[in-house]
Amino acid sequence: REAPAQDWLLGDLARLDTLGLDTDFDLVLAAGNVIPLLAPGTGPAVVGQLAAVLRPGGLLVTGMGLDAA
Repeated sequence: REAPAQDWLLGDLARLDTLGLDTDFDLVLAAGNVIPLLAPGTGPAVVGQLAAVLRPGGLLVTGMGLDAA
């Protein structure tokens, strides 16, 4: 609502392939709390799906923990 020009998608991160996304993103950024809060056992599938939408040489940036650095 606060960004009406923005496209919003609702889906399962472990099944991004079902959303019809382009596979040429330069960067995928997952905030530091995304991976630790996934459903148990879905981490590898989610990371694989995030990486799959990157162009060759694209960058996946994600945090993997909630502990203080």
